[in-house]
Amino acid sequence: MDRRQRLLSLSKRLEEMATTRRNLLLQLEGLDAQEQAVQLEHNILHNLDAPTLNLPNELLSMIFEAGISIYREKDPVLGARSDFGQVISHVSHHWRSIALDIPSLWTEICYNHHPLRACTAYLSRSRKAPVDIYINRPYFDRELTSSLLDSLSENIGRCRSLYIAPAGPEFQQQVLECTSRYAAPLLRSFSISDSYYATQFSAPLFASGAPRLRIVQLVGLNLNAAFQAYCTPAFEAVTHLELSEVYIHSSESYTSFRAILVALQSLQHVELRLAGLDPLTHHGQPPIVLPALKLLHMEFAECCSDFDFINRCIRAPSLISLSLAGWYREYKALDESILADSHLPSLRHLFLSNHVSAALRQIDALSKAYPHIERLTCRVNLARLGEDIEGVLEAMTGSTAEEDGEGRAPDGRIRWPQMQSIALEGLREPIDATGLRRTVLKLRKPGSSIHTILLPRACFNDGDVECLKDIMKIEVVEAEWPTPFEPYWFD
Repeated sequence: MDRRQRLLSLSKRLEEMATTRRNLLLQLEGLDAQEQAVQLEHNILHNLDAPTLNLPNELLSMIFEAGISIYREKDPVLGARSDFGQVISHVSHHWRSIALDIPSLWTEICYNHHPLRACTAYLSRSRKAPVDIYINRPYFDRELTSSLLDSLSENIGRCRSLYIAPAGPEFQQQVLECTSRYAAPLLRSFSISDSYYATQFSAPLFASGAPRLRIVQLVGLNLNAAFQAYCTPAFEAVTHLELSEVYIHSSESYTSFRAILVALQSLQHVELRLAGLDPLTHHGQPPIVLPALKLLHMEFAECCSDFDFINRCIRAPSLISLSLAGWYREYKALDESILADSHLPSLRHLFLSNHVSAALRQIDALSKAYPHIERLTCRVNLARLGEDIEGVLEAMTGSTAEEDGEGRAPDGRIRWPQMQSIALEGLREPIDATGLRRTVLKLRKPGSSIHTILLPRACFNDGDVECLKDIMKIEVVEAEWPTPFEPYWFD
């Protein structure tokens, strides 16, 4: 009997506890609702003191649009610049309502690791504004790919820039086929990277038209006869072309490479990054004639053979600036027999980078190959021995045992008698201008026309550079080489 009463008593207590728990949960829900209401009122009252509260919506819109422009200029990495609108839209309800009404904040569409719904939201908010589309889907997902291609086909007509990152061959093939079926009247810039060298072109690229296409960036593609047949027509009006990870390993590959370049008669700026070049492929072959070319950047795979390639194969009567990089791969002296073969009569600006110290060892050969240089730019790396202002200027003045200290080569010839200015990029600290005075004085010796040295702004911080201005004009260097191409790595 006692046990039965005890059992009933415990059951009653359990029911009371359950009731108490339910009441507590209801109280917590009520507190949460009260907290939200109080927090909202608190935020409203707090925001009354915000300096932006009384700004007209139109002025805030102008500030946001200016902000996205600056944001994009400062961040060069593809796909890393599209979150500006998202950030400011989370500041306050007021800012969000304004941000969602500015299409230009949502024009960078990144098909990457973010959910596809985020891209859909951006496309909706961008309305009918031109968009930049970045595609980086390294893993093939049939269902997701289908949705992505549907979205892409609906918006390719307002696409201003299209960037396709390295991906599986099947996915990349589908993207190319999709984009080629529709007209791209606004497309100005196109970039595609292939890690597998497997992209096959079996139909014309942008067959429905891309009349405004001017900038093309191709990384790791087979520049074969099929590419020439299906892609070159779409590139007829292209003025800026970058070819990276290119292999020229046979006379046939040189023939295709040449045919592609000479077909693009509007080219003004070309950047070549060779992965391999057989020096025998172009011997006895017709040259590559580029009548409108003004800027050429060449990153060597093998210094000597690639230098030979430039001098023997490139005919660019209008070329003004030549950039040479990749010297670190080889330190052998350049072949003297090819130095007179250069066909760049208008060349006046030489830009050296990627192991400048190694390039400076070839300075005598460079001055023979390109005798009319008026401006030399060196992008130095202070972590490497000899890559500082002293190393560059001493190379120019000939401060070695084989030279006379007045910028003369061992054969008595004055290097670059028309040289007017030397620019250095990459210096990040103030220079010891007093210690440089003697070297700078050598640049002013008879026979030299050098009158200006350009240095990064950081070199002027302590004012020491002022002591050189009585013997040499010292100016701040700006970006010496234009960069119309996006970095070809993707986030």
